Amino acid sequence: MSSNHFYHSSVWQVVVCKECRYAVWPSQVVGHLTNKQHKLGRKQAEAEWEEIQGWVGVAQYPSEFAVPLFVDGPIDDLALFDDGLKCGLEDGECPYVCRGMNTMKAHWRKIHGFSAGQNQGGSGILKKEDVERRISEHCRAVRCQRFFVQKEHSQYFEVRSSHNV
Repeated sequence: MSSNHFYHSSVWQVVVCKECRYAVWPSQVVGHLTNKQHKLGRKQAEAEWEEIQGWVGVAQYPSEFAVPLFVDGPIDDLALFDDGLKCGLEDGECPYVCRGMNTMKAHWRKIHGFSAGQNQGGSGILKKEDVERRISEHCRAVRCQRFFVQKEHSQYFEVRSSHNV
């Protein structure tokens, strides 16, 4: 099922914007379509919302949806990123995925109490090489996706396949 602007992902029970390639809660469809990016008139946006209201199997609230820890292949309607980083702490069992090293370092500090440069004396090239080695030991490059662009359920998840980075 699809409209002019949205796909219905029946597997994940979400509404995905065809242009943005992100999920949108049904209650936010009108606001999404009338924003600066889409610039759709209010009447058209409300007509889209009306159509979506008739779709069966669409999560209406965040409590009705769960983000996967990983998927075995890309979800077709969502944006796919090749620059993901997966946390390698907790023997590689931590599911955290992000797209920036500073974000990963903040995750390590906040969740694991870990810093790639902690307990390292000295300075210069040797220390830098040691820190880079520790970083590469504790995260790996992955492909990733996310359903929502902000707030609840906006975390990235790993896309596993033979095409991983």
